[in-house]
Amino acid sequence: MRSIPKILSCVALTWMMMSANATSHGRFSRSRRLEGYVNVVITLKEETSVQEFIERLSFFGATLTVTFRRTHALAVTMPEELVGLLELDSQVKSLEDDAPFTSFSETIPWGVTSIQGHDSSIPPPVNTGSCFGICVIDTGLQVSHPDIPFTVGQPNIQGAEFNLNPEERWYRPAPAALHGTHVAGTIIAQMNNNMGVAGIIEDPANYCLLIARVFPDYGDVTDESMVDAALEWCVDSGAKVINLSLGGPRSNENSRAIYNSIVEEGTLVVASSGNRAGGTYIYPASYDSVLSVSAVDRNLDRPVFSVYNDQVDVCAPGVDVLSTVPKTIVYDDQGGVYEAEMLHFSSMPDADTLQAPLVVCSVDDCGDATGRVCLMERGQNSFLDKAIECQSSGGVALILYNFDDSLFSGTLGEANAVSIPVMSIPRAQGLILTGRSSVAIEFQNGGYKSLSGTSMASPHVVGVAAKIWAARPDCSNLQVREALEATALDLGSRGKDIFYGHGLVQAADAYEYLLTLPAPCGLGVGDNTDTTGGGAPDSTNFVYDQLNGSPPKKVVEEILIEGASKMAPDDSARGGLTRRRMLKGTSASSM
Repeated sequence: MRSIPKILSCVALTWMMMSANATSHGRFSRSRRLEGYVNVVITLKEETSVQEFIERLSFFGATLTVTFRRTHALAVTMPEELVGLLELDSQVKSLEDDAPFTSFSETIPWGVTSIQGHDSSIPPPVNTGSCFGICVIDTGLQVSHPDIPFTVGQPNIQGAEFNLNPEERWYRPAPAALHGTHVAGTIIAQMNNNMGVAGIIEDPANYCLLIARVFPDYGDVTDESMVDAALEWCVDSGAKVINLSLGGPRSNENSRAIYNSIVEEGTLVVASSGNRAGGTYIYPASYDSVLSVSAVDRNLDRPVFSVYNDQVDVCAPGVDVLSTVPKTIVYDDQGGVYEAEMLHFSSMPDADTLQAPLVVCSVDDCGDATGRVCLMERGQNSFLDKAIECQSSGGVALILYNFDDSLFSGTLGEANAVSIPVMSIPRAQGLILTGRSSVAIEFQNGGYKSLSGTSMASPHVVGVAAKIWAARPDCSNLQVREALEATALDLGSRGKDIFYGHGLVQAADAYEYLLTLPAPCGLGVGDNTDTTGGGAPDSTNFVYDQLNGSPPKKVVEEILIEGASKMAPDDSARGGLTRRRMLKGTSASSM
């Protein structure tokens, strides 16, 4: 084998003689771990020694991924500047992109199916010349998440912050502030992109998303006045439907008046009933003008946390709901990938990615960590002390590995003096990193998580409301609310009750209900053709029980819902779930 000095001399001479200024011009996939690097498959001429070629490339920062003995080829991650050199190299037969592949896997969450969220009878939005506005008032949205179909700067998404720190932007929440991203994903996560989950609105065309951020990165408390201000901003920015997965125990006359006014102006406001394990009133859900949503589980039973009261209007899936969340990922220089948990009150860097050499510290000493990411075992000192040690030693980030193979969510304490990001990983992964020389950290990687709460139920209703209303834009907010309540799948006691309200929202049935209303909202009496392109209504129609001004009641048509284990209270001798729908020609008084 040639000596290293001779190889280096030859390579340097070759570099000077060849034009190395050419770039890849986007022909090669960029490394997900190393900035300025590309992934390339190099096929060599038969007479070229693969080993010597690898040694040659390594002097210029290239890393071998794999070799292929059948084709005399190798895959490498290398600086983009090397592309020009290799294109002129006489030993290279061809250069090809090492393209990213994804698994063809996408989950339709159980909740979407249970509420007819993707029923094909609901047509796409009518093109009215403007998009249909949906507003989420919450912790912000990780817009860079690969399952969120919008990009900051596009006209179909905008946001605002309310009484937050300057660095807490609406489009870039810390991973701990995952609530709003989860809620938005249930409404509008992309479908047919072969990844993650699908929201209720599969295609974002003709929808606009408004994000009002009222909660900080760390902490779940805001002022009622900030929520009210966000509410007004949503409406002034064009929102037709607003999601509020939040609340408090006291009513406020100014707030009540704002909600009443907004609904009178034509907006539909939807809020979660609350998570307090009992019968109490949570606001804004308990205001009359707001559509209050309680939660059900997979068996369509009320979970113990779901607040119940006579203000609950409908229910929706709120247990083990899978949706989008921000996530932090650590990559090492040998291809390892590790999920990390950001510690509470940790600083977030301005850039989404941090790449640096790694220094392995003792439990309390990092030595000279200048420009490096510190790796330290949990224990002995507090998280804050460890973070200060890394920072004072010149470190740019701290990775703590656990006592065991679980992620842990610690805290640095509020108002700390640490300006570097601090995160945790499981012990086994930390021990692997002790043998690595560098890492790249992605702070805004897209992840998925199952959460439970009435916060998860409310966006199901918002997604359905937006979907059917955008397909029938001449309807009013009150007609849409009426359709959601009148066609809900009756659960619990017959008719409206304190646990489930009118029942589980049903998207397709609610859309069909709108079609039965007088024109211009529906098709008019006797017209069974949907000119918007959706399916024609079936033989189901709905009539009103006007007694005492109560909502429409339903004459019974029993339909067994496959897979349901709940027994209808009035049909306890039979298994399954009864679905009650009003039929044409029946009378409400026949109940």
